[in-house]
Amino acid sequence: MYFRNQLGNILIITSLAIIVFIYYPLWQLVFPLSLPGNLSAISGEYILIPKIYAWAPLIENVNPANESQYMKALSEGVAVAQGSAVIGTPGNIFLFAHSSEEPWLITRYNVAFLKLGQLKSGDEVILGKNFRQYHYRVTGSKVVSPTEVAYLNHPVAPLTLMTCTPIGTAWKRLLVFAQPE
Repeated sequence: MYFRNQLGNILIITSLAIIVFIYYPLWQLVFPLSLPGNLSAISGEYILIPKIYAWAPLIENVNPANESQYMKALSEGVAVAQGSAVIGTPGNIFLFAHSSEEPWLITRYNVAFLKLGQLKSGDEVILGKNFRQYHYRVTGSKVVSPTEVAYLNHPVAPLTLMTCTPIGTAWKRLLVFAQPE
């Protein structure tokens, strides 16, 4: 009899626990606690965008035309397009990442560009490689069709960041351009 009286409470608590489990990663992205403190101690390659609290490892040499390859890479961080310049050398670095994902698939890294649309001219983007930092300043942005791939082959800035827009869709691509400081 006691169990039957408490069944509603048990179902409510179970439902709330499931909701927290599913949406907690999204909560962390929207309301981040902090960014890594000592960036000079981080090995490997990463991107950091302080204004939007974005930080993720860079996944090198990802073919943007091979969906299975880039989907795997995007689950682990921000993809560096195949053929991009190496960080710290002349040429265009083309980075792309998700802006959204199914709530139960969200991790700290796979939606790193969730707030990319908030960047304005003058905002800072930091690329890290082998304990060194390379600082860039945003110079502009543009929304294009998914079929407009000319920006990959004919860049307008040394650093190009790309994600889908509006958030939750794949209708358009948001490109953010940056120059080294």
